[in-house]
Parts: sequence; C-alpha cells; structure tokens
Amino acid sequence: MLILGSNAGLAFVAAGTERAFVPSGIERPEVPRQFPRFPNGESEVGAPREKITHYLTLANEKIQKHDFVGAIAVCDEAIKLDSSYPVSYYMRGLAKHAEGLPDAALKDFDDAIRLGPRYASPYIDRAWIKLEKFDYDGAISDCNVAIRLDSKQSAAYNDRGVAKKEQGEVGAALRDFNEAISLNPNYTLAYRNRGSTELRKGDGEAAIADFNRAIELSPKDGIGYLERGEARLNRGDFNGALADYSEALQLDSKISGAYVGRGNVERVKGNLIGAEAEYRQAIQVDPKNAFALINLGIAKELGRDFEGALSAFNRAGERVLPSRRQDYLQFRIWLLRVGLHRGDEANEQLANYLQNRNHRSPDRWTSNIGKFLLGKLTENNLLASASDPDPVKAQEQLCETWYYIGMKDLLNGDKKQASDDFRRCIATKRTQFVEYILSKAELASL
Repeated sequence: MLILGSNAGLAFVAAGTERAFVPSGIERPEVPRQFPRFPNGESEVGAPREKITHYLTLANEKIQKHDFVGAIAVCDEAIKLDSSYPVSYYMRGLAKHAEGLPDAALKDFDDAIRLGPRYASPYIDRAWIKLEKFDYDGAISDCNVAIRLDSKQSAAYNDRGVAKKEQGEVGAALRDFNEAISLNPNYTLAYRNRGSTELRKGDGEAAIADFNRAIELSPKDGIGYLERGEARLNRGDFNGALADYSEALQLDSKISGAYVGRGNVERVKGNLIGAEAEYRQAIQVDPKNAFALINLGIAKELGRDFEGALSAFNRAGERVLPSRRQDYLQFRIWLLRVGLHRGDEANEQLANYLQNRNHRSPDRWTSNIGKFLLGKLTENNLLASASDPDPVKAQEQLCETWYYIGMKDLLNGDKKQASDDFRRCIATKRTQFVEYILSKAELASL
C-alpha cells in the first residue's frame, strides 16, 4: 500500500494503498461543470420555459458566487413551477453537493437522470459523488454512460480515470487523463491526476511537468504545490519539497496534507521526532485526517514504538477510509498485535473484520492477503495471485507480497528467510509503498 497523506479535501490515494508521500488528492471541481442544454420550449405541464430559465440562470449565478443555499432556494421555486423539468434537479444537486449535502445531491441527480436520461451532465456529477463515497465501480458505470451520450465530456474521462487509478489500473487511468487533457488542454485537475498517476508509475519527470502545468493554470491553488512537493520528495529533492509544502500552506493554512508532507521529509531524513510533530500538526488542523494518523503510526513503528503505532492505527480505523485502505490498515494492526504476542486476539479481530466488511465487492487482492495472514492461503498461492496484466500493478502487488511473506517469516523466527524476502520486496523499487519502506527498516534491524 502507498503511504498516505491528505489534502484539504478528500484524499483519493492511488490504488489499494496508502501513499507514503502526500496523496494526489482530488477536491470537488468548480461548479457547475457546465450548464446543460435540455430541450427548448414549453415544459410538459405548460409552465413557460422563460420563467424556469430565469430561475435556473439565477441559480447558476448564485452557485458561481458560492451562495449555495440561495441557489437551492431558487431551484426549489423552479421545481414548484414544473416538477418534471430535469435541469432544475440537476442545478439543485450541484448546489447541494457544493453545500456539503452529498446524499441530497445524489437524489437530485437521480431525479435529473430519471427525467432526462439522454443528457451526460447528471451522470458525471453523480459519478463524482460516487467517487467521494469510494464506489469506484458505480463511478465508472456512470462515466461510461456519460461518454456514450457525449464523447466530448472531458470531466467524464477525468472522473473515470480517478476511479481506475484507485482500482490499480494505472495504464487505463493514464489513457483517460490523456483524453481529458486532449479535450480540454486547460483542465487543471486532469493534469494533477495524470501527474500523480505518472508518479506512481515511476516517471517523476513527467509527473513534475504535469504539476508545473497545473500550477501555471491555477497558481492560487495550494494543492498543485502539495502534489509537486510529493514528486520532489520522491526524487530526493528535500529542499524543493519543503518549499512546495510551505507555498501550499501560504496559500491555504488548512491544507493538512502539507504538514504530512513535511513530516514525510523528516521521516525520510531519519528525524522521526520531527516527523511525528508534523503529523500531529496535521491532525490538529484536521482531526478527521485518517492519513495523518496512519503516517504517525508508521513513524512510531519505524521508531519501534509498537504500542504507540497500534494506538495511532486504531484511531485511524475509526475515521472514514476507502474500503481497500481500511483493509491495509487492518493488516498493519494484525502484524503489530501478533508482534506484541496477542496472536489469538489478532486472528479473531482480522477474521471478524474480513467477514463483516461492507464492501460492495470485496477486493480479491486484499482478500488474498488477509487469507495469507490468517493461514488460509499458501505463500505460493499468494505469489501466484500477485500477477497482473498491468505491469505497474503487478510490481506493486509483488512488493506487498514479499513484505507480508517476510513479516510472517520474521514472526515465526526465521530471520534469514525474512531478510531474503525483504530484499525481494526492495528489489521491486516501489519506493512510495509502506511495504518497501518497512522492509528496508526491518532489514536494517536484522
């Protein structure tokens, strides 16, 4: 899993993973994406189109001014005039989403789609909410419909790329981001998403070029600096990374991921005390930031404070996390409990978690890791299941495989075999993965 950070909004971290350097993060896009054009003329109940258009134009103006409550009220009036007109629900959904009411917005987008199924915009914005809810399959499905209805919708390709990246489909995600940028060369978010995906693929130079373009397009957006800082840190440019994190905080002091990034710089430099201080600052800025807690736990684990690490991971588990990341968090908790001679408790809690988790479709790969840890899958079977047509995903899963095999060997007292396993993990060069980082730490301690 990648190590994690968090931006000012949601943190969608690459595939199955928690990201070691700050995650690429995605925030809510500017609203509205567009003002959709539905059929002209009188509505079905005979309300004059001009009056409804007046309300919706006013709602659009209020949204642009961030008066989302006012926009909702105006859309309510339009719906009173004609409850069958889909644009009214779509615009109200945009305003509700921006006001922080995703469930209410989802219902409005559902209604817009029911009343106007031939228009792409409601599918795209419904997909965005599904991304926020970590329903990647649902988001991809909505984007596929939007693209089928209108293949020029750059946002549909961007959103589908995000979902695919989260599912570990790096190549497919890059193709979608490329298409989004081809359709809209000034699409800041698509450059940022492509940059984070390139970074995950190992192409730091291309990633920085994309982040540079994103900053050029949106120089007052601190998230662009945050993500470029991640890329610079990954290339060993500590000063450049720190400068970018500082610039992000200058633009927005509430970007908690910038503190996580600074903590990661200190961690890579070996200053675990300084790293922990930065992670605590991130938590103070955003108490709901599970990623800062996970990074704090990793720092404590590297410092051999296993009880402290377990406490941080347990606290992170109480926050909202994508299901796959919650899986990886539970694996870390299992390893720590077994290492602290609480094997029965570890096995019982992990088995219960895997049985009761509320995934729409439990991930095959993380399910296999869980089975391996619990002794229900052999080492050879885990290695075989790590293969994947996507070479990046295959290397990532191989990195994870050798780490978990190494940890089980180490917990069973076979230090020589564990050392070989950790070397194989390090050989995958997945430097952003916590398994890579912890393999290096375990190897150094043997």
